[in-house]
Amino acid sequence: MLHILLTFDYELFFNESYCSEKEILIDSTEVIRKALDKEEIKATFFVDTPCVYRYKEIGQDLFPTMVEQQVNELLDDKHDIQLHLHPSWFKAQYEGEKWKFEQNDYSLDKHDNPVELIKKAKYTLDSLAGSNSNYNCCAYRAGGFCLSPEEEILNTLYRLGIVFDSSVCCGVKMESVAQTYDWTGIRRRGQWCFNPLEGVRSIGSNSCVMIEIPVGTFAQIPQKWSLTHGHPKLNYPPFKGKASPVEEIRKRNKIERIKDRLVASFTTPVLFSMDSLHFNALYKIAQDYMTVSQKENREIYICAIAHPKFSSNESVENMLQFIKKVRNHQKNGIDFITFSDAYNRLDIIRQ
Repeated sequence: MLHILLTFDYELFFNESYCSEKEILIDSTEVIRKALDKEEIKATFFVDTPCVYRYKEIGQDLFPTMVEQQVNELLDDKHDIQLHLHPSWFKAQYEGEKWKFEQNDYSLDKHDNPVELIKKAKYTLDSLAGSNSNYNCCAYRAGGFCLSPEEEILNTLYRLGIVFDSSVCCGVKMESVAQTYDWTGIRRRGQWCFNPLEGVRSIGSNSCVMIEIPVGTFAQIPQKWSLTHGHPKLNYPPFKGKASPVEEIRKRNKIERIKDRLVASFTTPVLFSMDSLHFNALYKIAQDYMTVSQKENREIYICAIAHPKFSSNESVENMLQFIKKVRNHQKNGIDFITFSDAYNRLDIIRQ
């Protein structure tokens, strides 16, 4: 059986915004919620709490109040709320009604006190959920997949009762001033158990007490090219904000950039992303994981990822078409679950 976790990184832009926080995040999430509820599908929303913390800290309470209300509406509706963390918010400055971010603050390894920042983010999420009985914070996703300093982060999460990580996208690599991670050495198909003191790669350790449920990837060539070029492109309206800047650590000349792009076209997998892939491409990736599940006779848990800030009516309809296609063709082989569901199903985390 393949278990797909539909996950949404609930966050604002880390650059210039063209719309209000309500339009960017609250309204977009509400459209997604209503669409999922219509299909009786529950999803996981990874809430980036440092932004809520900073808004409160400078006395801008309207946005945190809206987030608190929406978080509880999602929980009341049996959707899942989990922890997301972009530490750049902790040092962001509010100037002239705009937030200013430094790329060097993007990952936790650029901060002096990563443990305290994780605790602060977790406690902020706890306060948003309040006493909601449907809240069970058991999972974490690092902002931008930047899980560094890895062992320190994972050990802190485990001490806070968080037993799932979802920061890995197998086979993918990024190296920039803001984001640096390298998951090219991991080729796992589905979840695995690991020791937080040794990192996510510590598969097979005698003390594996955390579980990685990664964001899905597809690396087979030439099929992966058909996923991105063999289907109609999604018709999106303009984004509600500007994407985060990507500044190279080492400046490359034009020939080097062309060479790197060519190499990446053969080596970089396609992400299981509802933000960009046509529903037929999403279905192909799901089929691939299901085939592995059947061949190896094991249950596989994998995440699909999206961002409300990038969503539109077109992308939401595309997501629904993916869900309907899975249900029509793979009803007995694939289901959609949340991290809280996974917590109740995977016995290893209660040993």
